[in-house]
Amino acid sequence: DFLLPFREPEILWYKECKSKTWRSSIVFKKDTLVIREVREDDIGNYTCELKYGFFVVRRTTELTVT
Repeated sequence: DFLLPFREPEILWYKECKSKTWRSSIVFKKDTLVIREVREDDIGNYTCELKYGFFVVRRTTELTVT
């Protein structure tokens, strides 16, 4: 609902509400964060943020490792 068809969205990702320097095995594909080699220190809350006009849309999900 928030994307324009001719423009790629600028999505920012955070872990535990902080910006992070991501290691090379973590890849961003459009609106998806892919963790190729999951490690125990990857456990936590991940938030994506999309700016749309004057609005900011955020969604958070929790990753657990077993």
